[in-house]
Amino acid sequence: MNGQGKLLTHYLKNADKLIIPVYQRNYDWREEHCRKLYQDLVRTIRDRKRWHFFGGIVSVSDPMGSSSDYLVIDGQQRITTVSLLLLAMANLIKEGKVIPEDDDLYAQITKKYLVDEINPRKRKVKLKPIKGDQDAYDRLWGDPADFDRSSNITQNYLFFYNEIQKQAITIDQLYKAVEKLQIIDITLTPPDDDPQLVFESLNSFKDSIKTKAENIALNPMDYVNNKIIAYKNPTRTYNDPYNLSAYTGMMFNGYI
Repeated sequence: MNGQGKLLTHYLKNADKLIIPVYQRNYDWREEHCRKLYQDLVRTIRDRKRWHFFGGIVSVSDPMGSSSDYLVIDGQQRITTVSLLLLAMANLIKEGKVIPEDDDLYAQITKKYLVDEINPRKRKVKLKPIKGDQDAYDRLWGDPADFDRSSNITQNYLFFYNEIQKQAITIDQLYKAVEKLQIIDITLTPPDDDPQLVFESLNSFKDSIKTKAENIALNPMDYVNNKIIAYKNPTRTYNDPYNLSAYTGMMFNGYI
């Protein structure tokens, strides 16, 4: 198992396919989660932040595909959500509903992060959610009349689609904010690391953290000045580590 800090966009760009394994749960982020992410991106631009930490992504090369086909073991909620945001941005530009300063922005978004054009396979979209979610996601590339509006995939896409048009920041600024999302890229190395066992262990850990978070909410004074769990900033050294981020995939506030 190897890990390194990198920009999320570098991770997306280097992947031919981002495959959600069948043992993963369905995509379940709600509008409130997407709203928080969008607000964080707006704040990243307004506060002139150099980057925004977006947690860890655990993946392994798909043994049935190329070395750049990744099975996403942990991080599917965040990867799927950012893909929905990028797709909403691309479609709005394509439809002329937002006008970027950069004339090449549509091509940058689609060719770098959403589509693998040189892939010989019929389905060239990078993200491959699990069955059901995949159908809803693929419909977003076509006629809105065919959207599956009962799906979280569609609902969150439409949230971004509508929110972007309010232009709290410009489409170019939003793209720059997405480029500031930083992750810890954790790569499993079979046979030493069993992807499904790692997934189950991570879920068990998340459940324990969620239980502790609920206890904190009920008895907050019991936890004053106590660190619950912490992580180091991925690019700089601090004497005191941060408390756990909402984006690590192991969080306190309902993002699990």
